[in-house]
This record gives sequence, C-alpha cells and structure tokens, in this order.
Amino acid sequence: MAEHGYGLAGPGATAEESETLEALFDSIDRFAADHIDSEKIDREHHIDRSIIDGLAELGLFGLSIPEEHEGFGLSMQGVCSAVGRLAY
Repeated sequence: MAEHGYGLAGPGATAEESETLEALFDSIDRFAADHIDSEKIDREHHIDRSIIDGLAELGLFGLSIPEEHEGFGLSMQGVCSAVGRLAY
C-alpha cells in the first residue's frame, strides 16, 4: 500500500488492482534492472527492439485492455502508475 493509505493505483482503486500493480511493479523493476540502460537510450536516442519485445512480453502494451481479452484491465490511473514506474 502507498503511504497515503490508498492502493498503488490511487484513490478509489480496488484492492485487486492494487495487488495487480504490486506484482507488475516487481516485474517492471526486475526487467528494468536487467535490460534497460537509460543512459545508453538517452545517449543514442534509440530503444533496442529487444527492450520493446520484453515490455510486450510483460504485457505492458495491454495495461488497459480488459482481462477477458488477455490484458490487465487496469483503470487509467493504474495505467499511469505502471508507466510511471517504468519511467522511474
């Protein structure tokens, strides 16, 4: 839980969405630590295809897609939280 007393997706988020984001944040953090060199990306102005493919494998291109269509089904606030985590 966030220090403000509401879930990771922000005020009004369901417990399920907060749990989903917590697991997703762990995956994002591990992937970023293992595969993303932000200084290299900034220097070369290029993101390697392997990074894009890895983000797709994590499901990050389906954050707002409903679960019945194999997405995460996150709210827009949840999507912003996940993208913000990746950017961090």
